[in-house]
Amino acid sequence: RYDESLAQFQKALQADPGFRPAHYKLSLLYAAMGRFGEAVSELQKFVPTRGSFSPDAKGYVALCLGSEQFYKNEWMSAIAVAYGYANDRESALDYLEKAYSLGDEEILLSIRLPAFDFVRTDRRYAEVMRGIGLPK
Repeated sequence: RYDESLAQFQKALQADPGFRPAHYKLSLLYAAMGRFGEAVSELQKFVPTRGSFSPDAKGYVALCLGSEQFYKNEWMSAIAVAYGYANDRESALDYLEKAYSLGDEEILLSIRLPAFDFVRTDRRYAEVMRGIGLPK
């Protein structure tokens, strides 16, 4: 229900354009929709990062990797999600495992995102799911 979600994010951001968490979640929605130019733009509003980032999946990943906020808060799951939307299987699983090992609480919110649809049958994904106490 991407269109409905998009309408709700736009409504929320009209009410409060500075509400940074909405920009992050909207970036996730755009990434899920394959609209990476918009995903990069929204993510930059959440994590202002110096540099120029291409309006594609690689730019989205680069922005996440360049964000001090994700590393400072040990949000490895956010980087895993970015790699998932970029269809980089190994990196997505590596960062999911890092998120789990660091006790990243955001993993509980991100593990079921469409970013990981293509790795759900992977043994490593199943181990992370089991480790955090969720059914496969």
